[in-house]
Amino acid sequence: MHYSRGTFNIMFAIEELKKHYPNADYRHLTLIGHSNGGDMSMFFAKQHPELVKKVVTLDNLRVPFVTDGRFKILSFRSKDPVFKADPGVVPDDNICEKAGIKVVRTEFRHNDLSDRGPDRVKATIQATVEKFLDEDEGPTLSMLAASVPPLLAPVAQKN
Repeated sequence: MHYSRGTFNIMFAIEELKKHYPNADYRHLTLIGHSNGGDMSMFFAKQHPELVKKVVTLDNLRVPFVTDGRFKILSFRSKDPVFKADPGVVPDDNICEKAGIKVVRTEFRHNDLSDRGPDRVKATIQATVEKFLDEDEGPTLSMLAASVPPLLAPVAQKN
């Protein structure tokens, strides 16, 4: 699959956000996406690592994780008989540990990890994402979402 258009769209969104939130930190982005949105987020991070601080994927299936440790990654993985990640997308546990990648293996199905999923699943995801985001700098971040549930997609200005 070709993700260049997704990268273009994210860059366009950043330029539009700059018009409305000129004081936000656009050089330390957190990208969050479910499925194809997670793939686009990971692809963008590979193309523009200088702009990315963290990536959160919710069951991305095609684009392999970046394992050089330049930014932090949190990935929720489903337990779904239909939606399976391609070989090599999720690194093994040793590589994840060395690269600082956190993989959360859930009992949820792929679509449960989206904005159409049950409220209890969304609450679990939100709590884990908030903890991940707060690890380094506290609760205020500049976030850009790619196909993410609305409750996870606020855009915060960095003070």
